[in-house]
Amino acid sequence: MQVVRYKQGKTTFEVGCKVGAVLRYRKEQISFDQVLQSEEIWKDIKKGDRSNAEELKAAFGIDNPKEIAKLIVDKGEVQLTDGERKDILEKKRNEIINYIHKYYIDPKTKTMIPVARIDNALTEIKVRIDPDQSTEKQVQEILKKLPGVLTLKRAEITGAISSTHQHLSQVTGVLKKYNVAIQSESYSSQGCTYFVSMVPGDYDKIFADLNSVTKGDYDFVVDGQPTTSVTTTSTSEKEKEKEKEKSTPPAKGGRGRGGRAATADTDAPSGRGGRGGRRK
Repeated sequence: MQVVRYKQGKTTFEVGCKVGAVLRYRKEQISFDQVLQSEEIWKDIKKGDRSNAEELKAAFGIDNPKEIAKLIVDKGEVQLTDGERKDILEKKRNEIINYIHKYYIDPKTKTMIPVARIDNALTEIKVRIDPDQSTEKQVQEILKKLPGVLTLKRAEITGAISSTHQHLSQVTGVLKKYNVAIQSESYSSQGCTYFVSMVPGDYDKIFADLNSVTKGDYDFVVDGQPTTSVTTTSTSEKEKEKEKEKSTPPAKGGRGRGGRAATADTDAPSGRGGRGGRRK
């Protein structure tokens, strides 16, 4: 049996539940009817000290044992099994590792730090995970212990995203979805350019969504990166180009959706995550 405790006023009340059922119920994997060992409400289940109807009415304002038991299970503190405690600690540890992987880079290589490397560093400094403390707060404490074991710095990618008026609402929707910081905006007759900063861990997801909502009709220029270009064309434009190709030799670096536009000297790649969009 697994006990759930809930303090109401000055009195602590307890209910007995089936082992593992409380967490499964809170994850909406089972119904409440599958949780309780019994509908008895206790003040101390180990000592067999039951709560009487008057005490329950005074504390909860109702005297229906099942309703009170549900409130206790919903809001109370559950005594975890060893397996449940281990799973929760492992989940929190993975959240911390993924947070560092997402928001920090190796300052020497300017690249994201592998998850396995972060995991090994946490093991080396013998970090203690608190399942009840926020991931962000624990990361800040961990960072103080990492110098000499793992060198990292908080990172962000800055650049400019340009879109036509037709896709502005969809583009801003994607940027808001991933909490992309918009430093400034520049509007023109063609559309808008957003000067943005984002975390490396969201890079691929952001541009996968941008490609989806704009059909590749946007530009992206990363600050400090060599200029490359990927262009997209409409179906009618492609048909015209095919007709033209029948009568003239193909030009170097032809254009196509999701393809690459060649420069004068070399066929430059579109860059990481450049599927479908125009990256510069």
